[in-house]
Amino acid sequence: MKLLKILLEVYKEEYELNLQEGLIKTNNIGKTLNILEKKYSSKFIFTRSKNSFYIKTFSTNVNALLNGIIKDANTLGWFPSFMETEKYTGKWDKKYFKEGEIKLRFEAKFDEEVVENIPSILYHITPTQNADKILSIGLVPKSRSKASYHPDRVYLSKDLKDIKNLGEMFYQKTGIKNWTILKIKIDMIPGDYLKLYTDPNYKQGYYTLNNIPPQAIEKVKDIEL
Repeated sequence: MKLLKILLEVYKEEYELNLQEGLIKTNNIGKTLNILEKKYSSKFIFTRSKNSFYIKTFSTNVNALLNGIIKDANTLGWFPSFMETEKYTGKWDKKYFKEGEIKLRFEAKFDEEVVENIPSILYHITPTQNADKILSIGLVPKSRSKASYHPDRVYLSKDLKDIKNLGEMFYQKTGIKNWTILKIKIDMIPGDYLKLYTDPNYKQGYYTLNNIPPQAIEKVKDIEL
């Protein structure tokens, strides 16, 4: 009972966030575009790919409209992930709103939720310099601590070997050599709180937008890549 009380206290904020977001789901791309085009087709050009869609405008006064379409897309479960302007191309960042042509790519906020056959143990890899803090306060996606249109994700692997491969990929991108593998004990997390999603770009595991409490995390080992 004492452990359950601790876990519930850790998840108090998370529970409230889940209540607030309970009606937010990712609608399929066809329905989403149908709704947005009806409202914004006079100002934006819409195109789509398999798992994302784009909006483009040549208007010279679009800030208010962009805020509106981003808000509506978010309600439908989509977020801006990438943008192109006359002077900037890269990750979505609101500060680059400027007059003139703007192109945004939207991706699904939520993939398919996993509800069956979840392993009792999952793995996470982090730079060793972050390990002690995670073991102390848990894993907390950045989007839970500040407002952001781009949801940060905690990636969890089903396989210890695969998590090492993921570390190799991170090393190539970051140059960080020292990593720590953590074990996540799923049975230590109340089932009503943790939501796991599949990711078409990461088929050997899951991701979550939820907090993972320190009571559910153990260090496996340090590795050097």
